[in-house]
Amino acid sequence: MNIPYNGRVSSPPAEGRVDSVPLVPLSGGAFSVQLVLPSGGGASGEASVDPFYALSDEDEHTRVFLGAIKGDADSVVDFCAVKLVKNSFPAAAILEAAPQTNLSVEARLREEAVRIRELAPAARFAPRLWKPAAAEGEEPDRLPPLFFCRSGRRLFTPPCPRCGGPLTACRDEAVLVQAKLPLWDSSLQRFLYCARCIEEDAESPFYSFEPGETGGEARVLSGEDLAQQLGEALAGGAEGERVLAAFPCEECVEAGTRFAHAIASGARPAPFWEGRWWPLAFYGSPCVITGFGDVGLEEFADLLGGRPLAPVAGEKPLPSGVAVLARARYPLAFQGAPALPRLFFEGSSAGLDAVEVFALKLAAYRQIVEAVLSYYRVFGQPHLDLHPRHLLFDLARPGDGLPLLWSFQARLHGLSSAARIESLPGAIDVVVPPRSPSVPYAPPEVLEFHLTPPRPAQVVLSDLEEVAGRGGEKTWRFHGKLTDPYGIYPSPRDHDWILVSLDNDALALGVSSLPCRRDPRAKPDLQELVFISEPVPLESAGAVRLKKAIGARIPGMRYKVYASYSAPSDLYSLGMILLRLLIGNDRQDARAIASAVDRVVKKLSAAGQTTLAGYRGGGPGAAALLEKDPEVFRSFKKSNIFYQDIERRDDRPNAIPDALWKRSILLGLRLATRVEDFSLCEHPADYDEAHPTAKLEQVVTDVALLQGELRALLFDRQASNVEIQQVLAELVVEKSVS
Repeated sequence: MNIPYNGRVSSPPAEGRVDSVPLVPLSGGAFSVQLVLPSGGGASGEASVDPFYALSDEDEHTRVFLGAIKGDADSVVDFCAVKLVKNSFPAAAILEAAPQTNLSVEARLREEAVRIRELAPAARFAPRLWKPAAAEGEEPDRLPPLFFCRSGRRLFTPPCPRCGGPLTACRDEAVLVQAKLPLWDSSLQRFLYCARCIEEDAESPFYSFEPGETGGEARVLSGEDLAQQLGEALAGGAEGERVLAAFPCEECVEAGTRFAHAIASGARPAPFWEGRWWPLAFYGSPCVITGFGDVGLEEFADLLGGRPLAPVAGEKPLPSGVAVLARARYPLAFQGAPALPRLFFEGSSAGLDAVEVFALKLAAYRQIVEAVLSYYRVFGQPHLDLHPRHLLFDLARPGDGLPLLWSFQARLHGLSSAARIESLPGAIDVVVPPRSPSVPYAPPEVLEFHLTPPRPAQVVLSDLEEVAGRGGEKTWRFHGKLTDPYGIYPSPRDHDWILVSLDNDALALGVSSLPCRRDPRAKPDLQELVFISEPVPLESAGAVRLKKAIGARIPGMRYKVYASYSAPSDLYSLGMILLRLLIGNDRQDARAIASAVDRVVKKLSAAGQTTLAGYRGGGPGAAALLEKDPEVFRSFKKSNIFYQDIERRDDRPNAIPDALWKRSILLGLRLATRVEDFSLCEHPADYDEAHPTAKLEQVVTDVALLQGELRALLFDRQASNVEIQQVLAELVVEKSVS
């Protein structure tokens, strides 16, 4: 959930102090949740500049801010991440079968807190959930509409500019219907209103953050209009006294008074309200507060690989999120103090530091795999939204007794955007992937799901079988053939569900949709699908009409394939994550790694290459490919474990055993590919329904074996022995060459 800071605010807090504004409760006090301000207190008058640290746009509907748990005004107990619903949403996806609504967006955010609570007892990898105490009348898990006063440096709920009463998001269906506005629970449009004013006067306005074509007859004003009306009321408008009495910001009341006096004296001051108020939650929002993850996976991998804690010339700057962290929590370590080394074998002349970095990256990866395994065991379904922004690490604290990078804890986030369960007609539950998959970490079947709308097809029924329903009622099982002249896409497997929908109501067949599966007895065909439906209820008249239609083509049908998402999809993402950990650096990002994986797939798909021959050395198969192809070798060589180019030079000592490195790279490739006789999962449905997590458990075991051998190399043998082995290896090479 909390993603490293994205660079929109440039200046971190002043060293030794964290400026912040109380959020829960709004009055502040001991152990309150507060939003962190940049230096200068966010008092900039630029309306477009965020006054708070925005850690990320989690997805198209939510946003995450950096927060602090404060014991008093100056003491930070811990940092946290505060997730809220955005003020504006993008247009609904055209291809989406089940479009999002305000109801589903807020429900998904609340479900995240529920999932964290369910995951926490079973796994140490769950985010740390904060549930602060709220003041009387406030809800800790839901915020009212909140504006930030840049001058007064406080959050407040704006009153109605007419009567001073509370402004709230309108969820009253009757009011919206009367105003002919889109309903809150069936659209993504929201409106702020005063319930008392609307009840007394139907012409009272609604307010929208970004007014658009509402199609209604109501008066809908913008957020700027609301600010102007509030400012004019504070300056002595017709309803000024009631608004003054209700306005919670004293500085704003004083500014209105000064503005009114200036106008009375004949001056023409600029409207004081312009740029003064910044809407944090224009309509209010559910609120999920979790512990702050110190660094995301990519930043952590780079730090392990030797990324300087301060940027060097010509290098991309250190993420500002780490800069905030450095000043606030790790002043010694992040200034390069020798008292806190990063590694045990830093600067080893025998190259043991490379082995140590390798071991730490594998340890981080094992935590990630175990987190995913725990998630699957708790919820009985895959995550499907695994990528570096959802994998965060808590780092060591000064005084833990280990080098800085030896003590860390992975946290699995993205619990609101992870896969969800939807019910098809016939009470068929299917796993639906996230709406915004992350490239290149998302597997192909996740990417194609939302890019494939229901496709038109023709259906020919071959049989209509009467079966007894669970309650004794008559139900019918459909047998038939579905034809798509452009090809059945995506090609369904035995585990997958196909939802066949009837678009033509004029046929009056008595059924609107059929959840089906491919008939395993029929030979797969590119353009035709022989299917068997689940039993569906059907009236007798409809059954008679359908029996007459057996053998005839039924037009006006559509179908959509729901893949049987399970562990293979997460394993694909985990493969890309392992490769990013091992070979990602300042010259090779995730997309470059994906290109290298594609090159390997093409080579493995060539004749004679699709085997694991040579897995443990020698032979013509996949392992040898890592050395045969110069471009593949450059992408996957063990020097890529280091972040900087200067550390990857050929004469730099590197004691990582070639066999261990090759095994780890092959593990990543076997996870991140779908190649017959090579990949761990050859297709998305390549899993045991009785034990779907078996291959996840196998990955944990494989990584643990690699870790054990690396620990032995680091701590069970003397470094001098490694140096001797390297000298002997060089002598053998020289002798063989001569």
